[in-house]
Amino acid sequence: NMPIGVIRFNSETFEPEWFNPFIDMIFKGNDKVINRDDIKKILKNASDDQYITLGKQKYVAELDSDKNLIYLIDATKEVAFKSEFNDSRAVIGAISVDNYDDATDLITDSGRTAINSFIASFLEEFADKYGVYLRRINSSRHYFFCDYRILEKMINDKFSVLKEFRELSSQKEIPLTLSVGVAYGWNDFPVIGKVALNNLELAQVRGGDQVVLRENTPQARPVYFGGNSESRTQKSRTRARAISTALRTIIAEAEDVFIVGHRFTDMDALGAAVAMKA
Repeated sequence: NMPIGVIRFNSETFEPEWFNPFIDMIFKGNDKVINRDDIKKILKNASDDQYITLGKQKYVAELDSDKNLIYLIDATKEVAFKSEFNDSRAVIGAISVDNYDDATDLITDSGRTAINSFIASFLEEFADKYGVYLRRINSSRHYFFCDYRILEKMINDKFSVLKEFRELSSQKEIPLTLSVGVAYGWNDFPVIGKVALNNLELAQVRGGDQVVLRENTPQARPVYFGGNSESRTQKSRTRARAISTALRTIIAEAEDVFIVGHRFTDMDALGAAVAMKA
């Protein structure tokens, strides 16, 4: 009567030789009798350290190879707890409107107001759609806050906000796109926010109109979404600073860095190498 399933099987044919009442209850509850195909599936999942799904329940399989015994332990609550735990990870997103200064530099006040209204309205709809908390810093910079459960919806939508904003901007004949840096994890919010800003700078360096997503762990690698339109980012001190910050971050996270110039070194290559070394 113990709440652990026990199966003894033939090591050559994988046919079940004996099983306890708990196994009988599991499989009868799913309107079937355990057979060798079930045992093969259980053994495969056990070797891959994966949970086994039987009906609506999740199980962990432990194998005793010497005695040809399989132990099935109900892990449904454990799986649900892990899922809830992962879904509650904090998420911070930094949104920047690409080329905002260029688009609003030589237009009237009413035109600038119309652009600001369009940006604010669009991002408010984005926040309402996903249920995130949106914070406006200025006309071209916003932050959003949510948990991983909501972020996963954005990932499944492949961050459709990029395409929607680009197409609406194009209809209004405004050359605007979005760059977004997103970070998530368990560490304190200032650290997650710093990673989000680094991701935003990387998105801008790569040409804008894209999302850079990275978990707040040393071994995590960035994931990219978008970046389908031609780069409109202008060369400026801001862009140079963004490039240097992103490059410094990449170098700091790398195990080895090789500085390579031209085969026949000139002063440009030498100067660049010295700067990189510094």
